[in-house]
Amino acid sequence: MLIKIIIKITLFVLILFSGNQLSAQTQTPLDSLLSSLENETIDSLKLKTQIRIIKKLYKTDTKKANLYADSIFTLAKKSKHKDKQIKILATKAAMLYRTRHRTQAIEAYSSLKAIYQTNNNFKGVAKQLETIGKLYFLEIDYSSALSAFFKADSIARKNGLTQQTASIKNRLGDLYFAQENYQAAIASHKTCLALLDSFSSKGAELTKATAHNRLGTIYKDIQKYDSATFHHNKVKQIGLKYNNKSFLAHTYNNLGIIHRKTKNLPAALENYNAALKIYKTTKNRKGEAGALINIGKVLVDQKKYNQAIKYLLKGNKITENIGAQNYSLVAYEGLADAYEGLGKYKKSNSYLKKYRLLNDSLLTQNKNKVLTEMQVKYDSQKIENENNVLKKDLRIADLEVSEKSKKELLYMLLISFLAN
Repeated sequence: MLIKIIIKITLFVLILFSGNQLSAQTQTPLDSLLSSLENETIDSLKLKTQIRIIKKLYKTDTKKANLYADSIFTLAKKSKHKDKQIKILATKAAMLYRTRHRTQAIEAYSSLKAIYQTNNNFKGVAKQLETIGKLYFLEIDYSSALSAFFKADSIARKNGLTQQTASIKNRLGDLYFAQENYQAAIASHKTCLALLDSFSSKGAELTKATAHNRLGTIYKDIQKYDSATFHHNKVKQIGLKYNNKSFLAHTYNNLGIIHRKTKNLPAALENYNAALKIYKTTKNRKGEAGALINIGKVLVDQKKYNQAIKYLLKGNKITENIGAQNYSLVAYEGLADAYEGLGKYKKSNSYLKKYRLLNDSLLTQNKNKVLTEMQVKYDSQKIENENNVLKKDLRIADLEVSEKSKKELLYMLLISFLAN
C-alpha cells in the first residue's frame, strides 16, 4: 500500500507542479493507465504500466517524464530490483534518444552502463558504450564517439562477443566515412563481414546487409561502381530473403544512382521505379518524393522533357509538404533543365532562380548550425571548467573549515584540562 500511495502522490505532484494541462488526446490514455495501476500487484512495482506512462509523458513533457522515471527508478532501487532498475532506465534512455534529447540520453545510457558494470554484464556495458558512441557521432563529436566505440570494441573482443564486435566495426566505419577516411571505413566494414562470415541468424544477416550497404555507398562515392554494384546486390539478396522492404527500397535507389552515373538509363529507371513502388506501399513520403524526382532526372537525361516535368512536379509537391528542402533543390534543378530542353527559357530561369535562392538559404542554415554547435560546445566546456574551479574552491574551503574545527577542538580540550 505504501508504494501505491507514493506513486499516486508523485504523479499528482508532477501534474500539479508542471503548471501545464495535458491535451485531451493525451489525458484520456494517461488516466486509463493510472486507473490500471489499481489492478497491479505491489511486488511487480507495476512495471509495465509505469513504463507505458513514462513513454506517454515523454511525448508531451520531457521534464515531467524525467521526474516520474527517476521517482520510479528510486522505488526500484530501494526495493533492490536490479532488473527493474535496468528496464526503467533503459526506457528513459531510449525515449530521450527518440525525442533527440541527446545530452540527457548520453547521461541515461552512462547510468545504465554503470549498473551493468556492477553486475559484470560485459555485453550490456559494451552495448551502452556503442549507443553512447552513436549519440556522440550524431552530435558531430567525433573524438568522444571514437573513444566510446574503442572502449566498446575492446570489451566486446575480450569477452568473445563476436556479433557485437561486428556491429561496433560498422559504427567505426560510419565514423571514418564521415571523416572522409575511406580506407579505414572500408577496412572496418570488411572486418564486420569477416567476423560474421560463419553466422547465419537473421540478426547477423541484417548486420551484414548494413555493412554491404555502407561499402556500396563508399565505393559509389569514390567512383568504383563495379564494387558498389556488387555490395548493393548483396543487400538486395538479404532484403529479398527476409522481405525487408526498407533495405530493398534503399538498395533499388542506390542501384538506380549507380546506373545513372554509368549512363545505363533504362536500368536506372527500372530500379528507381522498383524503389518508388515500395515507398508508396510503405507510405514513406520522403522516399516516394526522392524516387519521383530521380525518375524525372533520368527522363531529362533521355530528353523526355514533358514526362520528366510531371514526375519532378509531383515529387516536389511532396517535398514542399513535408519540408524536405534538399529534395526540392534537386527538383528545381531538374525542372530548370527540363524547361530549357523544351525551349521555355522564362520558365527555366524561374526554377533556376528558385534553385539558387534555396541553395543559398540551405548554405546559410548549415553555416549557422555549425556555428551554434561550436558555441554550445564552447559554453559546455566553459561551464565544466567553471565547475571544476568551484569544486576546487569548495575542497579548499572544506580543508580550511576542517583545520579551524581542529584548532577549536584542541583549544576547548586545553581549557577543560586546565579547569580540572
